[in-house]
Amino acid sequence: MYSQGNVYLQSNKVGIALQDNNIFLGPYASNTATQPLVLGNNLREFLSKLFQALSNFSTKIINAKSTPEGITITEIGVAAEQLQTYISDNTKNLDNANYLLSKTTYTL
Repeated sequence: MYSQGNVYLQSNKVGIALQDNNIFLGPYASNTATQPLVLGNNLREFLSKLFQALSNFSTKIINAKSTPEGITITEIGVAAEQLQTYISDNTKNLDNANYLLSKTTYTL
C-alpha cells in the first residue's frame, strides 16, 4: 500500500493485525529502524519485581542499628545478599533479548 496522504486503519472493536517477519514503525529505511520495541508485559513484570526487591531491601535496612559502634549489622548484610541474588538471577533476563524486546517490530 502506498499513499501520498494519510492512511487510516480502523476496526470495529475487533483489532488490527499486521503480520510479517519485520514490521517497521516510522520512516522506512532498512538501515535506520534498528530499535526493537519493548515487550510491555514482560517489562512491567521485570520492573515490578525489581521495585519489590528494592522496596524489600529498603524496608529491612531502614531501622537497622549498630550497637556497639563498629559491629556488623546483620540485617543489612542479609538484605544486601537477597537483593544481590535477585539482581544476579534477573540479569539473565536482560541478556536474553527475546525476554524484553520484540523480534519483529522495530522503530527509529
